[in-house]
Amino acid sequence: MDTQGRYLFDNDNPESAGQHRALSTLLDPLSFERLAATGVGPGWRCLEVGAGGGSVAVWLAERVVPGGRVLATDIKPGHIPAVDGLEVLRHDVVTDPLPESAFDLIPRPGSCSATCRRGTR
Repeated sequence: MDTQGRYLFDNDNPESAGQHRALSTLLDPLSFERLAATGVGPGWRCLEVGAGGGSVAVWLAERVVPGGRVLATDIKPGHIPAVDGLEVLRHDVVTDPLPESAFDLIPRPGSCSATCRRGTR
């Protein structure tokens, strides 16, 4: 948030696609390494909160099909691409309740740099 309460990575910003690419370049390698260490694979159900540009959600979706799915949520999900195994939901993590479902994996919101949550069913 900036000093006026606006989100710095607003998806409506004309620079948002570039911001998502930069964040992906910086954070995805470590996030993917840690996610891979969970053993995520076909049939898993995953939740990605605050999916932004969707790189982590897409990576997960590529691994959980067939039989699994990823639910990617974001307040402005317009940058999340459509891929098999990926469902996208407009969701404000501050005011909206989390989807009521069982998930095998919920990456720690913001990044997977510290921990990933497994076995939430």
